[in-house]
Amino acid sequence: MALLAFEKDRHVICEKPLATTVVQAQEMVDAAERANKKLYYAEDWLFAPAFLKAINIVESGQLGRPLYIRTRECHNGSHSPFAQTIEYCGGGAMVHLGVHPVALVLALKDGKWKNLVAMKSGGLENNIVHHKMEGEDWAAALMSFEDRTFATLEANYITVGGMEDILDIYCERGVIHVDIAFQGPIRCFSETGLDYTVEKANVTTGWSTPAVDEKYNLGYVDEIAHFVECALNDEDAKVGLRGVDGLEALRVINYIYQSANEGRSIAADEVAYDR
Repeated sequence: MALLAFEKDRHVICEKPLATTVVQAQEMVDAAERANKKLYYAEDWLFAPAFLKAINIVESGQLGRPLYIRTRECHNGSHSPFAQTIEYCGGGAMVHLGVHPVALVLALKDGKWKNLVAMKSGGLENNIVHHKMEGEDWAAALMSFEDRTFATLEANYITVGGMEDILDIYCERGVIHVDIAFQGPIRCFSETGLDYTVEKANVTTGWSTPAVDEKYNLGYVDEIAHFVECALNDEDAKVGLRGVDGLEALRVINYIYQSANEGRSIAADEVAYDR
């Protein structure tokens, strides 16, 4: 669809992941360049107000130098038939959910990673819970960066109770914890259950934290406003939100899969020819 849009002389906004394969993602980036049009990569985490506030606090220097980032997106699994096959989804939990942590950390670190090592469940009967899903239902990666900091990134489909979107940043003189899914000011108890509380909640009975404005809190509103403004002015989006950033996030996820499959660490220098 993106290639067709570029042929029609249009800018493109693409949701995550940019494509199911690196080859297809590269084709999209190349097509945008040939058409002299913009490819915008919709990473909503880079517009989530709570995440932005946390990042601004860290960048102010008041907590000292950042040392370690821990971030994850988890829920109980997609029910879409397209998410069950690698052909249509590109993988499992890491490419579907972990793309958010990967893209966020790469944007914060200007893409300058050094090494990564990963583990994941094996898909199908080798998954923890989802035995009909070809891709993994649990994955995690450790990454190091050129500025001597480290990060842990996790994605899984084994988390019940609702969506987890978590960012923890540990610094020399402080630490900051953010949960954008369950941060609302409302606490509610219901014996019979509510119509809706938060994305991917299994039940709505008992105590819950109903979302106030989920689309805004997850970053979608400001994200689209940014893309519209950039398109009107024929400008690139911010770092982390361009087609090349989506391409790099997909590359890193592929290296995470490679690391987990081969049981070894992968250095950025080793795969520099791919980038």
